[in-house]
Amino acid sequence: MMGQITVARALARLLEKMGTEVAFGVNEYGEVKDIKLHGIADEPFMRKAIVALYAMPKFAYATKADVRIGSHCLFRIPAAMLTAPAGQ
Repeated sequence: MMGQITVARALARLLEKMGTEVAFGVNEYGEVKDIKLHGIADEPFMRKAIVALYAMPKFAYATKADVRIGSHCLFRIPAAMLTAPAGQ
């Protein structure tokens, strides 16, 4: 019984870490470029995420020494959000 609890806790920790990573660049004009998704999301979700990112208003561009530069963004969507019933 103790072994089952340990395995269950380890599995729960692993599932917490799982999800989908969304990475993309923002060029010097504030436009989204080079979207990449990695993880457990299904293909329809990934397509919707890409369409949504490209449809967003322009980002505020980054600057360095008062010069516009590109930047990179990375965020994670937890597995629980990918599997939650609609509306939650």
